[in-house]
Amino acid sequence: MKQRLPQVLVVLWLVFMGCALWAEADRTEQPPFYDAISYAQKAKNFWANLHQARPANPLNLEPTIRPPGTVLMSYPFGFSSDVRGFFFRSVYLPILLLVAAVYVVGFAREARRSERWSLALIALYLSTLPMFYQLGGGMFWGMVDNFLAGVAALCIAACARSVKHQSLQWVFVTALLAGLCLLIKPSGLLIMAVVGMSWLLTVLLTLKAVWLERQRRKVVLQFLGSGLALFVVIFGSTLYSSFSSRYLSTENITGGAQAVRLLVEDRGNITPHLLNYMIQTSFGYPLLLGVIAVGVLSVARWRSSALPTGWSKPLLAGQANAALCCFSIGAWFWLVKTGGTQVRYFFPFALMGLVCLVPFALWIFNTLSTTARICLWILLVIPAINLALLLVLPEPPSLWQKLTGINLASGTLRQEVQLAEAMVGEARRQGKHLVLYAVSFGGSVATGGSVPAGVLESTIFWESVLHPADPGISIQRPVDWVRHNTFRFEEIFQADYILFEPVRDPVTQGEILAQRSINTFEQESGLVQAWFSRADKEDGVAAVSTTSNLRLLKVVDSAKLEKALAVLEHQYTWRPEFREANPKLWWKEQELAEFEKLHKPQVMNVRFGDTIKLHALTLSHHEDQITVRLWWERLAATPEKEWFFFFHLINEKGEILANNALPMNQRGPLLPDQSIRFDTITFINPPGHKTVALATGIYHVVNGEPQTVAADNGVRDWNNHRVILPLSGNPQDGKD
Repeated sequence: MKQRLPQVLVVLWLVFMGCALWAEADRTEQPPFYDAISYAQKAKNFWANLHQARPANPLNLEPTIRPPGTVLMSYPFGFSSDVRGFFFRSVYLPILLLVAAVYVVGFAREARRSERWSLALIALYLSTLPMFYQLGGGMFWGMVDNFLAGVAALCIAACARSVKHQSLQWVFVTALLAGLCLLIKPSGLLIMAVVGMSWLLTVLLTLKAVWLERQRRKVVLQFLGSGLALFVVIFGSTLYSSFSSRYLSTENITGGAQAVRLLVEDRGNITPHLLNYMIQTSFGYPLLLGVIAVGVLSVARWRSSALPTGWSKPLLAGQANAALCCFSIGAWFWLVKTGGTQVRYFFPFALMGLVCLVPFALWIFNTLSTTARICLWILLVIPAINLALLLVLPEPPSLWQKLTGINLASGTLRQEVQLAEAMVGEARRQGKHLVLYAVSFGGSVATGGSVPAGVLESTIFWESVLHPADPGISIQRPVDWVRHNTFRFEEIFQADYILFEPVRDPVTQGEILAQRSINTFEQESGLVQAWFSRADKEDGVAAVSTTSNLRLLKVVDSAKLEKALAVLEHQYTWRPEFREANPKLWWKEQELAEFEKLHKPQVMNVRFGDTIKLHALTLSHHEDQITVRLWWERLAATPEKEWFFFFHLINEKGEILANNALPMNQRGPLLPDQSIRFDTITFINPPGHKTVALATGIYHVVNGEPQTVAADNGVRDWNNHRVILPLSGNPQDGKD
């Protein structure tokens, strides 16, 4: 029984943690937060698909960017609108997986009692890392980053155990877990590569050590060959399934690359304050110091013959290389590839590296005196005692939580949830979709987002998932991961509601509004929030509701708001990104004539019936993106609201490869002599490079059916209803 006492302690600790975390999940009142909603939506579609007569490939179910492996954490037993189990599993499962990983890599039946205690307390300590306990505002409820990190940690532990015992069963488990990582997030590709390289290198180091022993060399070679075969079969089938489905389709890969590119381009500087925040809320400084100490002491003791039980020098060398690979590739992925502002991208690689260091930590403990070992054990237990006290207290002091990098403030944003529910209720009463522009947008504190705004937005999104057929609210914001981060004033004055965090102090308002040069997105956000803090009915808006964090305005006169924002725009010098996103919308004929002399549009002076005149159109393409800019004028009243420009990407036969549309703005010009409207649209050229031309025209919807209008000029088809523009060169005037 004494031999099992350390394991009993760990089990009792995990039971306590499960009860405490369930209590936290039970008292939160908010829905899933952003990404977590898409995981819930995937689970909903996954379980609905299973009840179909002919179920589809789970990798092709919407949202296709979320693979079905996430269902194992989100809703493994069926979908429910009750999110408590989903939230609980998102926090508790990663802790269980990490503790299991520590035991898989470090446990040995023949280990001494002191080694068992050291292993148990290492597991206890790692289960208290701050990264698991960022529950305030619910930003991490339902996220899969920690779940992926836990699976990756268990995977690298199984990898080490497979080589240590030359077990094909553990190789099979390793390959399955690595493949599962890819079915949780696309970054699982990197995890698969790291695990595969670590296994191969450790086996090769073992093979080198026994090369002169014929029988042992034969056994290791057989293990190497059989293990490689398992990896090839499991990795190959996982990769084929992923890349042949919509999950890792060209469209999703392109969209993901665009989002990452914007994340890197629009990132702010990683200031010391931000870096300190990320360290405190993820791993903590004690762990960093511990990792450094283990590394230094292991190098100093490398020539020692006293190794941890069951380990050899080649195996430890393999673990050291695996740890270095995990930390270095993870740091590159976090700091370089994804911009450095989202430390959660580092979590899987960090936990893998920590698991690889467990044998070295046991080695260090073995070489210490009894007194020194007990002192270190006490240091490992202190974070668990601290966490237990924080979880037991109903309202632990915020300063205490901040100092230890933990945030347990669940269920504190009920006002925002109620406001969102009221807005959705209003949309349903009116029987139509409404548009909310979130000046203060949801997101992490580390990236400048607003947690209260995020809770409100997420409540709205969640309602649309639960009731997709009911009228709801569409949300527009300056950050959407598709375009550069900036405010687009046209989206603001066309919205029904505007949400923002008010700048309540008049002195601070004045200081913000007094600046004349806007050089960063943060300055831009502050300026717009300060301006709306003073806006009233003269500016076309009226206050609807105010919480302790947010203010909601209703757009009561969009024409007034458009003019007020135009005045605001002319008072400041803006960033190039803002200027590009807020082009001059209304032009005089003389202004357009001067532009045409310089830029020579591909299309000029095309009339569509007696309704619309297309004064000019320019076409440009960069990589796979095509951008169309057009200047047009309404010649006669168009009472129907549903008028559109259409844009077809066509092949040599005129067949449509992609179809895009641009709604015609129904608003009139700000000044009588500015009758020409400017619009732009950007879309993706479909893969395959079969596109030879762009075909454009206009249509309106009559009784639910689209009706096109004939053009009077340009190269045309469809009985003159479509104007053709080659993607290279300019078309000649005339008819087909």
